[in-house]
Amino acid sequence: MDYNALCAERANQRFDVKGHKVLVVGCNRGKDCSHFINYGASEVHGVDVIEDIGSEFIHPRVEYHRARAQDLPLPDNYFDMVYSFATMEHVSDIETSFLEFGRVVAPGGMIYCISAPLWRSRNGHHKANIFADFPWLHLRWSKDEILELAKDAGIAQQFTEEELLHHVNFMLNPKYFNMRSSYDYIDACNALPGMETIVNSLDRESNDQLPDEIWHDLAEKGYDRADLLAVTHTYIARKKTGKL
Repeated sequence: MDYNALCAERANQRFDVKGHKVLVVGCNRGKDCSHFINYGASEVHGVDVIEDIGSEFIHPRVEYHRARAQDLPLPDNYFDMVYSFATMEHVSDIETSFLEFGRVVAPGGMIYCISAPLWRSRNGHHKANIFADFPWLHLRWSKDEILELAKDAGIAQQFTEEELLHHVNFMLNPKYFNMRSSYDYIDACNALPGMETIVNSLDRESNDQLPDEIWHDLAEKGYDRADLLAVTHTYIARKKTGKL
C-alpha cells in the first residue's frame, strides 16, 4: 500500500486543495508534492533537508526549499494547507517546527500532520524490514548488542559487514531521529496559539502487543508503557480567522 498517497488523499478530503497553496514539509524527492498538483493545487512548495530535494518531480507550479522545519524561509499566513507525513519524528525541535507551521498557514487554512512511527514505538528505528522479529530493540540494546543479535539470528548473512553497520548506525543516530516521547507531540501542538484543534491524538497498539519480558526490560530503563505503545501522532487543525 502507498501510505504517502493515502495520507495525501485523506488530507485533501479534509481540505480540498484545488486552487489553493500547499506547503509539504518533508517532501523528500517530490512525490508528495505530486499528489497535491494532481489534486489541482495552484502552487505547491516543498521543504526538506536532503541534497536532492525534489529531484524526482519537477513541475512549474512546484517550488522547493532546502531548509529545516523549525526555520521555514517562507512568509507568514501564506499557505492554505501545511502538510507533513512521516517527517516530524526526524525533527529534533518539534515545538519550534509546529510553531512555524502555525506561522505560515493562512487564517482559515489547515495543518495536517501525521508523524509515524514514533521513536519509542516498536519500530521507531525505521528498520522494520530488517528487525521485524525484534520489537523495541533500539531501546533495549546497544549497537554492539544489536550487531551480535543480527549475527546470531542470521540477519547479518543478508548484508555485507559494512551494509549492516550502516543500517544499525542509522537507526541509533540522533541526527536522523528526534528520540522524543509521544507526549511531547501532544504538548507541542496544544501550545500552538490561534489554532482550532480538530485532532491531536496518539494511535496506540493494544497492551498485548508489548510482551511482559520486553516490558519489564524497558520499565527498568524508565520507559512508560503507554508511550511505548504509541505508534502515530496525528495533528489536524485550522487557523482561526481574525486577529490572533
